[in-house]
Amino acid sequence: MKNATAFESDMGADQRGAFDIGPRIKCKPSRFNAHTTAPDGSIILYNTYSGHCCVFPPKGTASVRRYLSQRGFEGTLDQVGEYLLKAGYLVEEGENELMNWDLAYGVQHFRQDCLSLILLASEECNFRCTYCSQTFRRGTMLPFVRKGIKRWVDTGISKLRILQATWFGGEPMLGYEVIEDLAPYLQEVAKANNVRYSSGITTNGYLLTSERVRKMLEWGILSYQVTLDGLPETHNKTRPLKDGGATFDNIIKNLNAMRQFQQAFEVRMRVNFDRENIDQLVPFFHLLKDRLGGDSRFKVAFQAVGRWGSQNDAKLEVFTRDILERQAVLRRQARGIGLPTESAMAFVRSGSMLCRATRADGFVVGADGRIMKCTNHGVMSEDRNVIGQIHEDGTFEIDHHKNSRWILPYYNHDPKCKRCFYLPLCGGGMVCPAARVQGREPACREERMHIRSLLLEYWAERQTGDTGQAVRLMYRSQPSRSRSLDSP
Repeated sequence: MKNATAFESDMGADQRGAFDIGPRIKCKPSRFNAHTTAPDGSIILYNTYSGHCCVFPPKGTASVRRYLSQRGFEGTLDQVGEYLLKAGYLVEEGENELMNWDLAYGVQHFRQDCLSLILLASEECNFRCTYCSQTFRRGTMLPFVRKGIKRWVDTGISKLRILQATWFGGEPMLGYEVIEDLAPYLQEVAKANNVRYSSGITTNGYLLTSERVRKMLEWGILSYQVTLDGLPETHNKTRPLKDGGATFDNIIKNLNAMRQFQQAFEVRMRVNFDRENIDQLVPFFHLLKDRLGGDSRFKVAFQAVGRWGSQNDAKLEVFTRDILERQAVLRRQARGIGLPTESAMAFVRSGSMLCRATRADGFVVGADGRIMKCTNHGVMSEDRNVIGQIHEDGTFEIDHHKNSRWILPYYNHDPKCKRCFYLPLCGGGMVCPAARVQGREPACREERMHIRSLLLEYWAERQTGDTGQAVRLMYRSQPSRSRSLDSP
């Protein structure tokens, strides 16, 4: 990762603070900057548009502050200034950054050379999680839908540069025969046509056997999300089998077996926390460390349980405030034990913060061939979410009026959003566009309101050498002015 400290150490002592001979330039700080000061005096600087996040050590802060003064800067840039300009922290005077973002949003969200499919291999599930709102009305993806997907991709592959396939459910591993049919086919079609291909799966992990993982890795399924809710007694209570049976031991066994494979896959181990389990998670972290050995491909991430439409909503002991603070504490506790964790900045720097439903090329294909936009359990069955139907011959009907409601740049009609530094990350409420589609005003992201705390946590991560960076396996979908120097 290229960072400010490394940048400065590459300069000779006689160069630091010296100006190169070059053209004079008039520039100003980017409207998309966020920054704070660390306890040691370092400046932590982040730009939501370019995606750069870096730390300038105390001895370099005077130069940085001079460049980022609201008065702007006019003169010849030294190496620090050139870095700030290239990374997007500085922009030339007169540059319209909102217009640049508007153009980038349009290019990315209305592009025709990318196809992003979320495939519901099975809409049934072998679990009955206490907070889940799904109704499991449909089972394994029907054969005619599988044929239709193949022909859909065959017909359009010559126009594509990028093909993404994400397996979801229900529980997708209940539809393993669908994955076995479609995953190698999609991978091979993409390879034959020189199309960049990426694939991942969200699974409860119960059926993730070694033999299946071996095949799935060969088919290019390299990104996994598996949920564990704490120690066995806690997890088995919140995530039991349909018949009430325990699930924890089988999942841990399957995850441990994945360590034998050498591929550069990643497993995001999601831990759902609430008032009932949050104080019992430290022993769970020790268990994970013992069973998974600190393998850096397995990273722990934390999600607060919400009232997501389950029949048990009224009984759930959920947190309604200070969620980011609690996530930060959990990350520190896990890292202190030696567990790799998702970085404080992983979510806002991942390049995939805006929901795929906001993209014209993003579709969810149901087990019965329905074409949808959103996988949110409370929205999935709504008429406004079902925008079309796929047929066996690969043709599909799309209601473009319905589709447009998911992808419109709503921020253009919201003065508050247009003024906000966080716009490139949330798109004016498009991290989850369901509220906009339903005619509601989305609440501001908690990450936006606590960005300085997240930056300080990122600084603390750097002090221990653990920034929690996940292997970047999926296509970077966030509009960006340049390749981030600070990304792996």
